Amino acid sequence: MRKAPLPATRSTRKEKGSPPQPESSRERLLAVATELFGRRGVDGTSIRELAEAAGANVAAVHYHFGGKEELYAAVIERAFQRMEEHRASLERALATARAEGTPQAAERSLATCVDEFLKRLFDGAEPSWAATFLSRESVQPTKAMGRVIREFVRPTWDTFLSLLDLLRPDLAGTQATRFVASSIVGQCLYYQQALPVVLSTFELRRIDEDFLDKAAAHIVRFSLDALRRR
Repeated sequence: MRKAPLPATRSTRKEKGSPPQPESSRERLLAVATELFGRRGVDGTSIRELAEAAGANVAAVHYHFGGKEELYAAVIERAFQRMEEHRASLERALATARAEGTPQAAERSLATCVDEFLKRLFDGAEPSWAATFLSRESVQPTKAMGRVIREFVRPTWDTFLSLLDLLRPDLAGTQATRFVASSIVGQCLYYQQALPVVLSTFELRRIDEDFLDKAAAHIVRFSLDALRRR
């Protein structure tokens, strides 16, 4: 039986007014692999499916990337570039708080970072691909997980802890600060990972920027209160 063609994906579907599609087979492969890997995972996606969806031949995957695992690694790197931008923003916020040297400045920097991180977990009303891959790697880690932690997660985590240390210098380097940091990250991830539940319990049709602003403000208030009580 002839296999049914793959449905058009978010990356490949052409709509009126949509931006031009990438021309090179390498870029087309990255575009469709981001969506197919994000939805199905590496094991659930074949090289042939990737090639067909990208309008390329199977040899193109090996030519440009060396194989499916290497293509996945390239997808992960591209998806997490946005999170790398967040780390740079977090470092600027930390530098600003240190320069001003007041608890109020540290609180403002924390509020800015939480708001930005929460919004980076979304691409418009949908979870971003970086957040999708982070969720997938957390549940079903691949060889790429070590790189994700080493190059993206851990540097951001260390910078974030340094910002929290400004709020409670007496707790610097303790588990207490790490628990608060984990709580903040977990609260942000909840809105992305439990999106259907969030939409239902808040009686929303979609996530918008105003809702994310309110969620971020709540997370900051809740977390600052936790720090003050320790």
